[in-house]
Amino acid sequence: MFGSALHFARCIVISRLWAGLLFSTLWFVQPVLALETELQIVRFPENEDIELNMLPTRRVPEASMRAKVDFEQGQIRIELDYRNMKPAVLFGGDVTCYVVWAVNRDGTAENLGELWVRPERPNDRVRFSTGQRSFALLVTAESYFQVDRPSEVVIFQNAASTNPRAPSEGVLFSLFAEPPAIGIPSLETVRYDGRKPLDVVQAERVLEIARRMEADQYAESLFNDASLRLEQATVMAQHSQSRAGAQDYARRSVASSNEAIRLTLRRKEAEALDRQIAERQQQMQQLEQRAAQAEQEAAELAQAKAAAEQAIASAKTELDQMAAEKERLEIAMADLRQKQQSLVESMKSLEADRARIEREKAIVEDRLQGALSQVAETRDSARGFILSLPDILFDVDQATLKPEARVVLAKLTGILLILPDLNVRIEGHTDSTGSASYNMRLSQQRADSVFNFLAEQGLSSQRMKAVGYGMERPIADNSTREGRQRNRRVEIIIAEGDIQEAG
Repeated sequence: MFGSALHFARCIVISRLWAGLLFSTLWFVQPVLALETELQIVRFPENEDIELNMLPTRRVPEASMRAKVDFEQGQIRIELDYRNMKPAVLFGGDVTCYVVWAVNRDGTAENLGELWVRPERPNDRVRFSTGQRSFALLVTAESYFQVDRPSEVVIFQNAASTNPRAPSEGVLFSLFAEPPAIGIPSLETVRYDGRKPLDVVQAERVLEIARRMEADQYAESLFNDASLRLEQATVMAQHSQSRAGAQDYARRSVASSNEAIRLTLRRKEAEALDRQIAERQQQMQQLEQRAAQAEQEAAELAQAKAAAEQAIASAKTELDQMAAEKERLEIAMADLRQKQQSLVESMKSLEADRARIEREKAIVEDRLQGALSQVAETRDSARGFILSLPDILFDVDQATLKPEARVVLAKLTGILLILPDLNVRIEGHTDSTGSASYNMRLSQQRADSVFNFLAEQGLSSQRMKAVGYGMERPIADNSTREGRQRNRRVEIIIAEGDIQEAG
């Protein structure tokens, strides 16, 4: 009973830690906090391009942006076209990047990825994707791009839709995270002098943020890799004519710093979780001790009652002694009834605790399914939760993961790292195009790519298994284009214990 209760308590604590950990420094100017902002939630129709005007804030008054959104085959594709944008690192302080968000009606914000603005390309076009259908677009300035919630440093947000086929609705949003420290409130008059590549400046700043968060202790390997890449970028920027080489090493440093920050936050969350679990375990031990003490008192009272009855039988020959014994027994019986009542109340309290823990377990399971649904298309089955990665997340006829696939899998890793009781089975599938041996090899390679990426994120390989089925298990008709596209997939099954192969 104790072990089961401890497991449920662990799940409860996990749900409370999902708010995440963010940091801020205080020696730069802090922006005014936007406690509540009205966002325009747009419902996008299928098979139609919707254009939205993106409204800039006073932080980037010279910049402009438009968004084009289309919904096709269950996937939203977003194209952002911006003009006169300046890199986020020019804000100074702890700001290093822009992040694009999709915010839905309940306040959930999905991180769509970094909006990378280069000084040599102030006018550019970038693309993102999401599984949501109704959302508002938001661009914020952040300390690092793998944040869980948008900061209050808003750069752009979409205007209301003017297309009657894509109605919009104003919704108040207040679930902002604490803003990063910011050096200047607006980029209107800021100019880049070009003495040091901004990609290198960004890499230096993110690495310093990671150091302040103790990533050099909690994610030493990733931190050291980020430091090495930064050194290589700095050397190339000083001694090489190749701007692209310095830029490439700087971006690798930024990516490693972000991974180090993410892993540090997760490990700090795990430490806090272990402390709370230990406290809960101590409380449960105290409850067990109280129950054992109550049982001992009940046994002692039963013995006292037997002794009293024996005394009454032996005292019948002497009336005076019988009266005294009777009075003593009445007092003892009253005390016995009082203690028995106390024991009953204690048992009722234990039953109430057990029922409450069962309810909390059900809540945690619902939240887990909700969290997985935010990562990718998810369905429940007898084998466990099944996440489906479509073929578009891989290069054509390749097993290389695209960046958007890495974002999805990184989010999934964050969930699995704090749920050590869950195991993962990765199953690759193809359509019937090509030979059976080629499809079997491609499906295995794609399953292995997902396996290796999850392992790189810190997930134990003992918890995972990767299997390729080639074209043996289609879920749609291979004679149609749509059917073949559905058959090209990688499915991730998440459950406790040994995950069986599908029948």
